[in-house]
Order: sequence, then structure tokens, then C-alpha cells
Amino acid sequence: MSDGSKKRPPPLPGDVHERIARMSRALRDAAAAKGSAMLMPPSLAPELDALLLAALDSVAVSAPPTFEWKGRTYFLRVGMSFAAVDVYQNTGDELPVVEGVGQVGGPAGARPGH
Repeated sequence: MSDGSKKRPPPLPGDVHERIARMSRALRDAAAAKGSAMLMPPSLAPELDALLLAALDSVAVSAPPTFEWKGRTYFLRVGMSFAAVDVYQNTGDELPVVEGVGQVGGPAGARPGH
């Protein structure tokens, strides 16, 4: 009898960052062979998808709650719906390890009235 809970698959062997780099190279090679960009369903590249989602989450939390202008502090609330992100492993890399467009969480920054 099942308890209805979903079990997580066991982690893959090896370094996650190496697997991401290999998957990225494989996708880039496949796109070059095809002559166009590749769209990858998240289920076929779960670690690249997780990296992309983490990048989008970091965009959502990066909005500052305040900013200074002409000697006064103002409170900022930013509504973000979609963001295009390119994620690089190293600052000198020419190509991103993953690039994508995704939904960013709700409003970020200050929380007026709180």
C-alpha cells in the first residue's frame, strides 16, 4: 500500500557541475548540427532546469527594497513577470552553460504597509 508520497530519484553519480557542463555541450552540439536553437523540456535536463530556476529565483530576490535619490531614501517595489537569463560558469566563458526565459516570482523589493 502506497502512502501517496513521491520519492525523489537518487542523486546521479559525479559532480553536478561537470554533468551540467557536459549536458550544455551536448545541447549546444545538437543545436549546431540542427542549425537552430534547441528547446529542452525540463524533464530531459533536470539539472540544467534546476540551475535555470535558481538563476531566476536570484533575479527575483535581487531587487533592492530602497534606493537613494538626491539625498532621500525611496522605497522600491518591482513587479517582474519574465526574465531572460544567461548563466555562465566562469567570467571568461564566451558561451553560457544555460540560457532561457522564465517566470520570475511575484513583486520584489519593499513591502509597503508592513
